[in-house]
Amino acid sequence: MLILARPYKWIFTIATLLAVAIAPVATVRPFLIQKMVDDHIFHGDIQGLYLLAWIVIGFTFLEAIMQYFFFIFYTMDRSVCDSRFKG
Repeated sequence: MLILARPYKWIFTIATLLAVAIAPVATVRPFLIQKMVDDHIFHGDIQGLYLLAWIVIGFTFLEAIMQYFFFIFYTMDRSVCDSRFKG
């Protein structure tokens, strides 16, 4: 099986790295929202709230972009596997 996947090693590698990288990015957003509520909304710190809101928006976009590219590489991976086993 690894011999068949050798020409597509970079696709598998990138898909694996993206899968590993998405996990910590996805866990940062709930932590930041907790900080927004506990530290800034509760104490009335509007400037800190705005800053964290922009950071949360940035992490949301980052997560969306990473998931998009993971989906692209996963689709490429599946098409490679399908072409190998059907052809």
